[in-house]
Amino acid sequence: MESPITIRRLERADAASIVAIQSSCPELAQWSQHDYEAMAAGNPIGWVARRSVNATVADPNPSPIIGFITARIAADEMEILNLAVTSDKRRLGAASALLQAAMAWGIANEARRAFLEVRASNLVAIRFYSKAGFNQVGRRANYYTSPPEDALQLAAEIR
Repeated sequence: MESPITIRRLERADAASIVAIQSSCPELAQWSQHDYEAMAAGNPIGWVARRSVNATVADPNPSPIIGFITARIAADEMEILNLAVTSDKRRLGAASALLQAAMAWGIANEARRAFLEVRASNLVAIRFYSKAGFNQVGRRANYYTSPPEDALQLAAEIR
């Protein structure tokens, strides 16, 4: 059975859609459209998710972007920078597919560990990452602003 989600590399033209998704998720790091346009060229890097309509027919009007993930590699560590899916398209597997694409990229680029920060109150994200093999390895006091909140540091071995 074909997945209902299609993942592809982030392109410059995706930046406005990504900013719109990001804006609806106040728990995310809020980056500019220019930041996302620059990601189309390299490290950091990103991917976007769309609902698959019909993979056998070229669609002149592809479905809108429903989610994105961004990541970067330094030495042998990959950092997940942002991951979001539109609220009306959650629980379709997009976040898992996006994380899987980033992890595969990390492995291909010889990362040994993936890490990220998440708001301590974001229990949905914490459960999601836990199911994906991430464990809490630290806590950063008052890491976030608006509102001030601690960040949990999560990490997963990927090699």
